[in-house]
Amino acid sequence: KTPSPKKRKTTTPTSLATMEDLIEDGDDDDELPPLTVASAERQSRGEIEVLLREATPSSFFEDGTVENDDACEGLCKLTVKEDVFAEMKKFHDTIKDKLRNRLTAWAGVSEGDGRARGYAFLPPSFGLFGEARLKKQGVQFHAATKTGEDADDDEAANWRSCVDLAEEDVSPKVRGALAHIVNEVRRIVPRKYRPAIRLDQLHALQPNLHNGLDHLPPHVDHGLNDGFGVVIVTLCVNKDAHILILPHEEAGLAGGAYSRAKKKARTFECNEGDLYILAGNARNACDHGVICPLPSTRSKKTTPEVRRGRESLNLRFGLHSLDPQSPFYIRGEMPHLFDDDDDGDDQEQDSSHSGQQD
Repeated sequence: KTPSPKKRKTTTPTSLATMEDLIEDGDDDDELPPLTVASAERQSRGEIEVLLREATPSSFFEDGTVENDDACEGLCKLTVKEDVFAEMKKFHDTIKDKLRNRLTAWAGVSEGDGRARGYAFLPPSFGLFGEARLKKQGVQFHAATKTGEDADDDEAANWRSCVDLAEEDVSPKVRGALAHIVNEVRRIVPRKYRPAIRLDQLHALQPNLHNGLDHLPPHVDHGLNDGFGVVIVTLCVNKDAHILILPHEEAGLAGGAYSRAKKKARTFECNEGDLYILAGNARNACDHGVICPLPSTRSKKTTPEVRRGRESLNLRFGLHSLDPQSPFYIRGEMPHLFDDDDDGDDQEQDSSHSGQQD
């Protein structure tokens, strides 16, 4: 039998110049107090930089899969074709226009921080999407950290931030671009998750607007809250960034602290036209965050592209299930979100993480 050709390895190095853009001046030896997992949602840029300084650059094979990293199994990165990116960027803008005045705060109604997001559902020719479908699957459309009135307010705001796309909103070229991305993603995700990578399983497209803010705190997307989706694909639409990945077990997150996470964190560059994929361990058992280069004080550029900051588009494929027989049973995929003494009859999720992906 002829052996399969070995995949050529490619890396995503973090150069000194790039790191200087990312990290503000300060004492590299400064130690921050341990952060509780719950506080990670509102980490300052400085706190994230502590993690970034000693993060290990992730390496990717030529096919886009992460190299030899079981803790981040399911992490992939691709650069999309120029014509595909051009169509997706226009589609992103179309969705933003449809969502105008409906976007909601990333951190929730009571904790608006300037970042905004919304959700778009493909038209019926693609499949069955929207509020009824998500509720039937058990999605509670608020951050898992919220309860009571805060949860109710966020759920109402999230539903208001949704829009049903019309057939004419999805041009033939956009349909072709979406089909191309589906084919590329399905080719490289772990085999278990390939059935979820289909257009009739693309349950939402989510624009994320940083609105000039330069980072997004590490978080995990709750599978049956506002971070739904078995596999999450993120396309970088505007402004390059570094993605920070924090594996839970290695970082000690199950114990509730980030104190040593900086020695276990991974990072990689994600530039305009790149997409990264969270599936398997990378989606279910890692936090992910975003940090953008700081604007140069010498730069005179004040174009709209610069002022609006980072924008990305999430493609949320598949839905987790409350059915223990499902291959995407939420307690099997993300057991750390549940109390050990929970009897499994409800959706009481551990409130230690929030659920918005970028």
